[in-house]
Order: sequence, then C-alpha cells, then structure tokens
Amino acid sequence: DYLKKHVLHVAGLATFIALEMGWKEHMAEAAGIAALLHDIGMATVDSSILNKESKLTEEEWKAVREHPRRGADLLKGVGGKFHQYSFVAMQHHEREDGSGYPHGMTGAGMHEIARIVGLADTYEAMVAPRVYKEKKTPKEALKELEGLGRQGVFDPFVVDVFIDKAKKHI
Repeated sequence: DYLKKHVLHVAGLATFIALEMGWKEHMAEAAGIAALLHDIGMATVDSSILNKESKLTEEEWKAVREHPRRGADLLKGVGGKFHQYSFVAMQHHEREDGSGYPHGMTGAGMHEIARIVGLADTYEAMVAPRVYKEKKTPKEALKELEGLGRQGVFDPFVVDVFIDKAKKHI
C-alpha cells in the first residue's frame, strides 16, 4: 500500500517540478510517467523485507539496493515505450556528487528526469509516515533538501526550483 501511494506522490511532484522548471507539458508528462515506474524494481524485493517494521540487516539492505537495476531490467524487457523509462528506474538513487547507487554516477552522467525523480522520491520519503522512522514536516524536509542541494548531493537548480515553488504551497 505504501509503494502505491509513494509512486503516485512522486509522479505528482516530478510533474510539478518539471513544469516549474519551464518544461513543455509533454516533457513534464514524461517525467510523471517515469516517476510512476521508478520503483517498479521494488516488486522483486521480498515482501518480508518491504514490510519489515525495524531496521534492515546489511543483507536485506543489499536486496533493496538492487531494485534500481532490477526495475531497469524489467522495463527493458517489456520493451516498447516502457524501455525509454528504464534509465529513471536505474538512476533515481544516483546523486550529483556520486554518493548514490547502484553505480555511484555523478551529475554529468545522469539523465535530467532521473535528477527530478530522485529529488521528488527523496522528499516524499522524508514526509511519508513509515513504521521505522518518524516523518518530517514539509518545512523540515525542504530545509534538509536545501542543505543537500548546497552540498552538491542534488542538482542545486532542481532543488532551488522545487523549494521556491513548494514554499508557496505549504
């Protein structure tokens, strides 16, 4: 249930960010569709891990960290239009400074939609209720993202656009 809500929220946020960045409607729509599919690889993670109410073990965390690669493989396997979204499934946990996974890519190698979806995914994870961590308020999450943008974890331009526009809605 959490994952269904999560991808819908991330899709809305990614579309919002893209539009606020000045993207044409069809490109913002593509960002939203990519966001709907970004966590498809979580379907391959054992439900006992996904539903665990305590901290994950190193082995469980390793299984979760495989979901970007597995999601990209699933989308490539389906083919057609879905193939074009595989890069977002693969890259949504990569970070500008190379601190992400699964490849430790830096900003130059990341697709712009993956940068947007990664930021939206992180924000949504911060403000969503989870059994193993306390959720942040939207203001707390925006402040943390602002710091991460300044540190180079996320694309500073994407962060600035999101924060500027989001502050007007909270």
